[in-house]
Order: sequence, then C-alpha cells, then structure tokens
Amino acid sequence: MLSQLTGCNFLRLVFLLNKKNAAALLFLTLCIDIISGCQQSPPQTTVEDRTKPATEIADTNIEDISTEELPPLASIELLLEAANNKPVGEGFALRRQAIELSIDHETPVTIRRRMITLEQQYPGPAYQVQIEILKQRFLLAQGKSRDVLANIDSIDLLATAEEKIQLVELRANALEQVGLAVESVQLRITLDELYSNSEQARQEDNNRRLWYSLMRLPPTIISDHISEIPDTFSGWLELAYLSKQHQYSPDLLDQAINNWSLRHATHPAHRHIVENIRQRQIATSNHPRHIALLLPLSGKLQAIGQAIRDGFLASHLELKRQFGINASIDIYDTESSPGTAKLSLQRASESDADFIVGPLDKAAVAAVVNSDGAAPPPDPLSVNSQDTINTDPEPNPVPLLVLNQALPEWNSNHKIYQFTLAPESEAIESANRAHLLGRQHAMVIVPESTWGNRLYEAFTATYRQLGGTIVSQYRYPQGTPDHSQRIQQEFNLHKSRFRHQQIQQLLGPNIEFTPRLRRDIDLIFMAASSQEARQIKAQLKFFYADHIPVYATSHIFTKKPGTIRDKDLDGIYFTDMPWMLDDKPAPGTLRKLLEDNWPAEITNQYGRFHALGADAFKLLPQLEWLTEHQNEWINGETGKLSLNSNGIVEREPSWAVFRDGIPSTQAALEN
Repeated sequence: MLSQLTGCNFLRLVFLLNKKNAAALLFLTLCIDIISGCQQSPPQTTVEDRTKPATEIADTNIEDISTEELPPLASIELLLEAANNKPVGEGFALRRQAIELSIDHETPVTIRRRMITLEQQYPGPAYQVQIEILKQRFLLAQGKSRDVLANIDSIDLLATAEEKIQLVELRANALEQVGLAVESVQLRITLDELYSNSEQARQEDNNRRLWYSLMRLPPTIISDHISEIPDTFSGWLELAYLSKQHQYSPDLLDQAINNWSLRHATHPAHRHIVENIRQRQIATSNHPRHIALLLPLSGKLQAIGQAIRDGFLASHLELKRQFGINASIDIYDTESSPGTAKLSLQRASESDADFIVGPLDKAAVAAVVNSDGAAPPPDPLSVNSQDTINTDPEPNPVPLLVLNQALPEWNSNHKIYQFTLAPESEAIESANRAHLLGRQHAMVIVPESTWGNRLYEAFTATYRQLGGTIVSQYRYPQGTPDHSQRIQQEFNLHKSRFRHQQIQQLLGPNIEFTPRLRRDIDLIFMAASSQEARQIKAQLKFFYADHIPVYATSHIFTKKPGTIRDKDLDGIYFTDMPWMLDDKPAPGTLRKLLEDNWPAEITNQYGRFHALGADAFKLLPQLEWLTEHQNEWINGETGKLSLNSNGIVEREPSWAVFRDGIPSTQAALEN
C-alpha cells in the first residue's frame, strides 16, 4: 500500500496530517524512500506479432549472413539487423543464432534481456521449444547443469525429432558439466547414432567431446567400466585405457591400437579419434634424452628449489619404471643469483642438452632470457671491403622452460616457454567461475601488499572484462586482528543502524530490529592466509553475510593434519591443484611415492612445488604439440594445462569447498 502513495496521493496525505502526526509523517517518509529505492521499472520492449506457425525454422537458409571475420558483438548486431528484413521463420533463426552467440560473449543481464525480447516477439507454440532450448543453454553456461537436467523431460514432450536431438545434446553436456563423465559418454554414443551420415561436423564435435570426457577420467575408473562384450561403449573405454597406459611408449601404443582395430573394425572412433591419437603420439613420443635443470639449491630459495628438483626426478623415475623412458639430467645450482643462473645457462647450452628447465626466481629468469641475444645483422652498406660476413647458419638453440614469468619482450635465441604457479591464475579462475554462475556484483577483500595487489588486479581485470562490477573493496593491513568495523561499513550496516536509531527516537524503543545488508553484493572474492580467512569468515557470519558465496585462493588451505580450526572455513570455495586436493593417492602413483619417502611436513608444506617439478618433466615432450593445438591440454598434477600463443602454460586449477573442515571437490562441483 505504501508503495502506491506517490504523486498527488502523497501530497493529499501530507495535507491531512497535522503537527501532532509529525513523527508518523517522518516514519512514513523513511518507509517510502526505502520502498521506492527497491522498485525497478519494467523493461520496455517492442513486441512484434509472430503468431504464425513457421514450418521452416529448423531448415532456414541463413548462409548469406557471414559473421566469420567479425568480432562476436558485431556479429550479434549484424544477425539481429538482418533478422528485421527476413520472413518470420528466417528472422527467428537469425535471432536465435544471435542469442546463442550472446550466451558465450555477453553478460547474463544482456542475455536475459535478449531472451525476453525473443519470447515476446515470437509467442506462438511453433517457437516454444526452441526458446526453451535456448534458456537451457543459458542455464548450462551459468553452470546450472542440475536445473537443465530437471527441465529437459518436460520440454521433450513437445519437441520435434530434430529438437529431441538438441535436447539429448543438452543432457550430455549437462552430465559432463556435473561430473558424470561415464553417463555423458554413454549418451554421446546414442547421439552419434542419431546424427545422419551427412552431419559430419556434428559427429566430429560429439566424438571429440566424448573423447575429452574420457581423458579426464583416471585409468582405474575407465578399466572398471570395460565390459567383456565388445560393444561400442566398451570399445571407447578400451581405447581410452590403452591411450593412457601406453602414452609414453609409441611402439606399444601403435601395436595396441592395431589389435584394438581388429576387434572394433566398425567403431565410430575410426572416423576421427584414432588418427588423432596416432598423430599426437608421434609428435609427443620423443622425450628429451638430455635435460639440464637450473634451480636454486642453496640460498634463500633452497627449500623450494629442492622440492621442485625432487618432483622432477620422481616424475622421471616413474616414467622410467613404467615405460622405460630414460633421460640424462644435469642439475645446476643457480644459488638464487642472477649471475650464477646466466653462467649455468651457458654451461648447459654447451653441454649439448636437448632441453633446459629453469631457472626459478624472477630475477634469474630476467637475466637468463636477456643474456644471449644474437647481435643484429650488419648493414651491408656499412661493411668494409676487408670485412667478411659470416653466412654460416646459427645452430638450433636449446628450448627453455622457465619456471617463472619472463619479461613481455626478451632478447634471446632460445625458444622460451613459461610455466609458473603464479597466484594470478587462481584469481582469474575465480572471476571465470563467478561469470559462469551469473554472479556479477562482487566485493573484493585483499591484503595491503604486493601479493594482494597482484591478485586484486588479476581478478578485477578479468571480472570486469566479463561484464562484472566491483561494488566494494576492502584492503586490510596484514595481521589485522579485527575486521568488524570495515565489514559493517562495506555492507552499509552502519546506515541500517542509523535508520533504526531515528525510528526509535520517533516511535519508542520497543521496535524489533534486524540490520539489513546492502543487496547488490552476490559474491565475495577473498585473498588471505588460512588464519586471516578464519577471522574474516567468522565476522562475515556474525554480520549476517554468511549467505554470500566466498571465493578464495589456495592460500587458505595448509593441509596440516589435525587442523580442527578449518571448520571455521566451512562454506568457502577455493581453487587448488589436484595434487593437494587428492586426499588418498592411489598406490604406485607419483604422489604416493613421494609421501612414502618424504616426511609429511615436507610433502604438505612443499607439495605444490613437488607437483610443479613433476609437471615440468611431463610437459617437455608435449610443448610442441600444445603449441600447434591450442584447444588441447594435458591433465597435470597442478591442474589442466594448455599453452597459449605466447608460449605460456595456462593452468586451470580444481575447485573445492570446505565441509566440516575438510575440502570437498564433489560438493564444489554439485554447487
């Protein structure tokens, strides 16, 4: 009722009130201010009459609209503009294509607005299922796979044959996203049979996604599902198992694939996947035989350097034991000194090494990548008649995998790759997850430090690029014992209490009061140590903000045994590497080998650096392939690893959430 007291009605009410009702008038004014601030105007949309049935929706020819060379946003606008001049069915198809592109490249607010417009423009039953399919794709892009699985059955009742295939595709994608890879693979086998022989592009994409799902599974899970009956499903599982089992032995893999082909001569994997396996195997089978490892084994970074060395050597020993791969590894101590690192690089280059790994610290990397640049060629016009130009070709430089970030530009003959555990990757992953789940208004809590600034810049840059808004930020001095004052301030609780005091003065003290937080924060990104995170989380809970999701980096997880206090972290989502989140490594695995031979305090404190060393060794034969196939990756101990066009190894960590003080990857996936 109060929300209707606007304009003349409100003025009429004011006139009727006398001085004795001044307190009530002030209270009424406060209420109206609050209510009017919460109201939003409905979106104004131009509604077109599209009630005609359009039988050509699925078969509309829109090949004359070319968007291949345009950026996504320009393509969306072009498609929408072209739709205005097309018949009903073609116009719908173009608008549908624009929204499909929008789902991948625009903010959730914009996508929802486009959905509403489309639904109002095409209200007829002929378009109902296609619009519902678009809505499910949008939900899937937000990570709401369980909602999609719950909605599909009711949509399927009204779907045409082609729409039913699209719904099966949606179900397979949702099962893959929710973590049910085996079930997703089984559904994709059905999909392959539903496609016609002319739909080769859809078949190839389906088989590729099927294969990637299998590659994410551990070999033990794959082998457990293999049946003695040689059907299509078991054929896929067997091929995946053989690929993992013989990934470092090209001769054995080639023989295994030949035997597999005899048993599965008509298997759909023959169309695309088998040849891809052979090509990748050929490209990655030549592991470097002579490796130079440059690490600080003395000085201030000694412990970290030794942990990376141990992980590197353990990975080598594991591959040697399993696949017979042997390599000569020369280890150089860079002594945490840029000068020593330069000297070590020179010695390694002269030793006929096939690959150089390291150095580690940023100063040493900067010295190394700028230490051996070739001089520019002489200008022919300035060469004296007595001078001779050396036309002998330069020997091929040794490729270099540095374990830190190199400068954007360097003066080096070496082919340089970069692999690092920079915390920025976790901040970027947090921004990506927030966007995926439609969380577009964030509060950022970081320490006042160089480390805190790096994480703040990485998160906010990615978050804003994806359409998110930073509505609040709190930079705390490290070691702050009490965060309550700033938390109340950032959530506007002091304003809520001030309003309460005003009303008390007017209407008396016996008024029930619950402080109200600001409503425009749907995510908190936090960078903190485990101790600081416990304090901040407890105070967020005390001040009624425990319902807002909190994303954090791996720094909150120490993995110390018996840390009962980690229950104070319950509900916090954080990123970390599989090495740290796998609580019970299987016998014979690399991590189990290290844990059996190193003290627990070493493997817990330096486990992430063990994993960095292990992945550095496994990456060496994969780098050239990943350079040429930037849509592919390897599953490493530090995360899902791919390579960008600048030679930087991009690391996608895993997610976990604290439940009863213990990280749970499954609970993080379900939510």
